[in-house]
Amino acid sequence: MVGITCGALIVSQKFVKPSVTVDPPETTTKAVTTTKETTTEEDTEEEPAPTGEKVELTTSENGEIVVTAVKKTEKKETTTKPQVFKYTGGALPYFSWDEAKKLSPNYFGESVFIGDSISVRLQMYGGLPGATYLCYGSYGSCNALSGVIKANIWNCIPAGKKRVYIMLGMNDLNRVGVAGAASNMAQLCSLIEQNNPGVLIYIQSMTPIIAAKDGTNGRILNNANIRLYNQMLSGVAASHGWYFVDVASVMYDDRGYLKDEYCSDPGSMGMHFTSAGCSVWCWYLMNHCYDPSWAVRTVTVDYVMADGSTAPKSQVVKDLKNGQSYSVQSPEVRGYTPDKATVSGTMGTEDITVTVKYTKDPTYKLTITYIKTDGSTAAKTYVQKDLLKGDTYSVVSPTVDGFTPDKATVSGTVGKSDVNIKVTYKANPTTTKKPSTTTTTKKPTTTTTTTTTTTTTTETTTEQANEP
Repeated sequence: MVGITCGALIVSQKFVKPSVTVDPPETTTKAVTTTKETTTEEDTEEEPAPTGEKVELTTSENGEIVVTAVKKTEKKETTTKPQVFKYTGGALPYFSWDEAKKLSPNYFGESVFIGDSISVRLQMYGGLPGATYLCYGSYGSCNALSGVIKANIWNCIPAGKKRVYIMLGMNDLNRVGVAGAASNMAQLCSLIEQNNPGVLIYIQSMTPIIAAKDGTNGRILNNANIRLYNQMLSGVAASHGWYFVDVASVMYDDRGYLKDEYCSDPGSMGMHFTSAGCSVWCWYLMNHCYDPSWAVRTVTVDYVMADGSTAPKSQVVKDLKNGQSYSVQSPEVRGYTPDKATVSGTMGTEDITVTVKYTKDPTYKLTITYIKTDGSTAAKTYVQKDLLKGDTYSVVSPTVDGFTPDKATVSGTVGKSDVNIKVTYKANPTTTKKPSTTTTTKKPTTTTTTTTTTTTTTETTTEQANEP
């Protein structure tokens, strides 16, 4: 993100101002430290006539900006060799014109341009749609403050305008010196801001002089002092919260002078612009549009533990636009309570950092005692520590032979105090064993005994004597 800087600082302090690769002029620079210088010779400016040139802007494959000047003649049209601007600074652009139109369709219509005859050429070119111009020949911060030309210009800003782009200096350096001109610019911009509440100030850098005319426009009006003046303007913008738009950065040739093809008055001051120069000027402004309401911002939520223990990792929400709401839920950490359960709000024009502090929650103890009805201990006491409010518990009562607990399971939810529960064991009823009466009906056993009667027959043999 680059292009428009808040003084020496980049907008949002995150962007890198683009720059062109240039070599410094060969002349030796002597810084002017006087705050006021008067001359009897009035600066004169020659109003340049429109050149009638047309230009085309394209972008090369490697991101370089190509300006093609097309010259028209009565007989034929010829195209000059494209001039390539190669940037060595940050990426271009910050907000392109396509992006700006979506964010503010009437961006330049809401803008006023204050300037001298250099800006009159921009007005004649007409490349900024809807822009209002308060630009005058021989104008400068000196005569603006003194009322010589367009007195009280700070009261001439039309109602409803949001931005004032201002470029002055060519008619001031010889009169009051570099420091004096920068001081006058600060005073003039302050008056514009004070008399137009809410208006944004964009100080444009003063553009350079062609090499052939460098040092021919008075003792102080030269490229070296223009560079010094622009550095001071950047500081002025930074100290007041204004924006510094470095238009000059795309106007230099490879030696640090205004490109000859951009100069419409090489025979006089060597400072005014051709259509090609105005085209590049418009391109730069249109591709470096900025309004703080467009800026994307970041919300960072940091977490700390009151007892110094390890905190959750910070949460970062990026790419928030002005007016966009955000909500960041603080992570849950067991045993701790954040002082902000949710960080929420509406994005403004600055990054936001919020710190959420976690404090340790009180802990509670669950104690379950097991006793018999006679007061003796039935089982070892159960103790559970470091319970938090809202924790649930469920403990099965131990088995004790011959006894039955009045609570088979102890369960519940921890409140704001320790939990003490008693489980009473009652002896199981004693059962007396009665003699078991068993009636056994014995059937008579009939034993059949077979008695074998052995009849012994005694055979008596009677021997009779046979008588002969």
